[in-house]
Amino acid sequence: RRVGCRVFHGVDAMRLGDFRAEMGLGRNFGGFERIVFNNPLIEGSEKVAKEIHDGGDYIIQNRYLLLSFLRTSIPLLSPQGEIHVTVKDPAPYSFWRVDKLALYAPPLALIRKDAFDASVLPGFVAANVENGSLNPRAVKRGQAHGIP
Repeated sequence: RRVGCRVFHGVDAMRLGDFRAEMGLGRNFGGFERIVFNNPLIEGSEKVAKEIHDGGDYIIQNRYLLLSFLRTSIPLLSPQGEIHVTVKDPAPYSFWRVDKLALYAPPLALIRKDAFDASVLPGFVAANVENGSLNPRAVKRGQAHGIP
């Protein structure tokens, strides 16, 4: 916020368009330059289908979360805007194949992959969601999607 960015919390990443009014986005809104989703994850009580617990369905649920996020972000982008998603590199996160999801959200395309630089986020430390243990060496990748 101190650099002029608008930050929104508590919105459903799968239905961003439903929150236009809550975000104060009127008809003349020109779109965001960047829409960012760091460390997306469906877990615990947020699972799409709570009765599903095996790994394959968990991967599908998280891919669905990200695909829905990408699709509902498109109308909120400025003409040159980008959507940034940051996920961990190791399995099971690599199975989400975030770099391929833009194929199912036209006209989006993967623009680039960037190394995640935690040093720009003071106090950030990666944590294991299952047990809460800290993992400062967890490798993450940022992926930028946009409309070519």
